[in-house]
Amino acid sequence: MTSSYPASTLGNIYRQAFQAQLKKMGTKFSLLREARKESINSVATAVGLRPEILEQIENGKHDFRFKTFFALCDYYKIEIESIIGQGELLHFTLE
Repeated sequence: MTSSYPASTLGNIYRQAFQAQLKKMGTKFSLLREARKESINSVATAVGLRPEILEQIENGKHDFRFKTFFALCDYYKIEIESIIGQGELLHFTLE
């Protein structure tokens, strides 16, 4: 597939979509933690993160590794799809 968009525009679109996905996933992790009435410190310690990193993840401000993502899903005992959506990692359209 060839695009009529310049590479810089596609890069910006990708970055924006990626940031939106990080925010969405972080919000879901935050809601899970709050529903379980757990502190950032306790969850961070349990999954091997510094509390400030978990806080950044929950706020969508940290581009975390898959290893961390899987550790959080395992900790909360949830399926990956419940965080990223069914069949969706990055879903966006070009207008």
